[in-house]
Amino acid sequence: MKYSSLAVHCTSLCCDILQTEDFVFLTHDEINWLYDEVYELIQERMELWPDTYPKEHEFIKSVALGILKALHICKDNHKSGSPTWLLWAMQSRISSTYKRLCYLNQREL
Repeated sequence: MKYSSLAVHCTSLCCDILQTEDFVFLTHDEINWLYDEVYELIQERMELWPDTYPKEHEFIKSVALGILKALHICKDNHKSGSPTWLLWAMQSRISSTYKRLCYLNQREL
């Protein structure tokens, strides 16, 4: 599987969060509270304009939620947090989101 630079960025972000001393003490609600910050980091990385282009908002939202989902999984199962698994999970989320949004765009034409 080829990995996009965004997948690498998202994996790195997950690893940074997982490696903090505080991650073990985070609750699932506290992981959810990271959404705004994660959303903003993806927006900045991709240089997207979600306020102008609604599809870009949907893309960023889906990827951000994918990151949070991976963190929830890692919280529940500490063995699942390998960089290889995270990279695969991030690329899968990015690819499926892109395909879904392209499909929806074609249906609107």
